[in-house]
Amino acid sequence: MPASRHLMRILFLACCLLLATGLQAQPQAAKSAQGTKLSNFIPTTTTWVVLSPTLPKYNGRNTCLAGIYRKEKTISIYARSDNQHIWDLLQQLDQQLEKHPGIKAYIVIHKPLFNGQRNQSDQVFTTIERLARARKLKHVDVSLSRSHDGRSKLFDDQTQLRFVYSEQRIVKISQDFDKVDQPLEEVMSLLEKTLKLAATN
Repeated sequence: MPASRHLMRILFLACCLLLATGLQAQPQAAKSAQGTKLSNFIPTTTTWVVLSPTLPKYNGRNTCLAGIYRKEKTISIYARSDNQHIWDLLQQLDQQLEKHPGIKAYIVIHKPLFNGQRNQSDQVFTTIERLARARKLKHVDVSLSRSHDGRSKLFDDQTQLRFVYSEQRIVKISQDFDKVDQPLEEVMSLLEKTLKLAATN
């Protein structure tokens, strides 16, 4: 019996050693790079919520919309302008989401909050809020980048408009537009592709 127990103990230790060696040999899953390009993990960034029709408690507050929607299918738009083309796009998106309540959406508008040493954040906020309310959006959150100079780690300085679709913060679709007044049909075509992808997952 003692010899049998000794043999079983040796076999047990050998199995543990093999298991440990096997686990060490397995390559670790590569961690997604942070950003808003394809396969990236959308990072935590502070945005200033101007108007949220679905989460009004965040209006006027700093938060991370990517974090709030971390478990959701989400469309996020990053833009360097608040001109009419942007609002037309948001209104079209808002109408489409009426039929897709499971998809969340928000825009982060990147505008300098400082002009030299002058703080113009309240003026920028008020202007964006007025424009957002005029469109009567029901499903799209409107926010401002908290960057003082309008720069962002969410997209590079050359990109004027970036359209992103993510699931649990992993980017599945990311497309840049070199101008904000991109033909609305082109962006809506991308939205159609996005909605089809969301429906399959």
